[in-house]
Amino acid sequence: MSPPENGKRVLMIRYGLMAADLLAELESRGFSVRQVESKTLTVESFKAAVAETRPAFLLNVNYSPEIAFLCSMEGLPYVSWTIDPLPASRFKVYPKTRLERCLAFVHQKAMVEKLEGLGLPHVVHLPLAAPGDRRRPVEDEGKLAPYRCELSFVGVSLRGELETSQSRLRSWGSSEETLERVAAWLEELRAERADRCDFRGFTRDPGAVPGWIREFLPGAADEAALADALDGWLSHLLRVRRIQALEPQGVVTWGDAWWGEVTEGYAGYADHGEQLTLIYNASAINLDMPRVYQRDILTMRTFDIMASGGLVVSEPSAELGDLFEDGKHLFTYRDTRELQELVVRIREQPELGREVARRGHEEVLARHLLSHRVDAILAGMDARGLSARIGSSSRGPGRRKPRRSRR
Repeated sequence: MSPPENGKRVLMIRYGLMAADLLAELESRGFSVRQVESKTLTVESFKAAVAETRPAFLLNVNYSPEIAFLCSMEGLPYVSWTIDPLPASRFKVYPKTRLERCLAFVHQKAMVEKLEGLGLPHVVHLPLAAPGDRRRPVEDEGKLAPYRCELSFVGVSLRGELETSQSRLRSWGSSEETLERVAAWLEELRAERADRCDFRGFTRDPGAVPGWIREFLPGAADEAALADALDGWLSHLLRVRRIQALEPQGVVTWGDAWWGEVTEGYAGYADHGEQLTLIYNASAINLDMPRVYQRDILTMRTFDIMASGGLVVSEPSAELGDLFEDGKHLFTYRDTRELQELVVRIREQPELGREVARRGHEEVLARHLLSHRVDAILAGMDARGLSARIGSSSRGPGRRKPRRSRR
């Protein structure tokens, strides 16, 4: 795939490991990438970075209406790949943003329609993917031995979401008695409905929140905010109770320290580098467990585990089913009881688990590495005529074109 015409300079907003992985992928193709910090970015510093770098385009992880606007002011194609849920404040477009010069990739199919509704003409579904250099099979038993286990889960306890939810309810007028009543109701809901994978929380339908809760919260900002708070609390409950239900199967949990207060198998914090790859390799079964309001997405964890050669056990979703086949590339479960039974079955048939893990690994290598996604991003730019370097006639009238490089 050929790089953008007239140069390979790219401006990128720094954003954790994903931006670092994208940078490495672009540099392996001969691009020169300059990263700028979003937290300290100003209009002046942005203009200076563009003037100094003279990039062919800007690449941003997660759509930002502010960055899109700044790019339009500088005649710079804006390319984003949204890999996280976006807050409501991001779903907007500033006046004078040149939408035809914006290309938005999104990991979630439902987000395509949302961004198109803003007027963005180029919105493309692009699933997440694994960085092939960091996620890979490991055969060194000396490295793997400390992490060997039958079943593991790597992820936060969502204790922070619980505390945030309770704090928001208090700010809306909830008494401690009301909080206790909400807690009991959510625990009952978790056991009866939310444990099933077809329950998607209240964020999709805020009107489904019981009226008695709204009556006890006279200061609630709006139905959507209340639904979001309840979903965060419920997601914490589901995650903790599910891990506790798997303790007889010897589940090992990696994440924040609060896990140590609620489960016997807490092993500590796992960094996102080599240690995470070793855990995925050394675990006979790797559990994926989405938040209730994210049950329709395909998580990064799934790709990372498969790229490492590990076996994935996950809740099913439409997006997962589009890319992987249950029983061929991974296994799926619909509720906690089915998960418990599935873990027992896999442990009784270890060869089956290893074969499914092998096929999942092959599928990721063939179609779902970060290199495949960068191919799609560059191809999408070419197809929409967004590969023109800054300084082209699309920059607008009354502005002098910079001299082209002779190199």
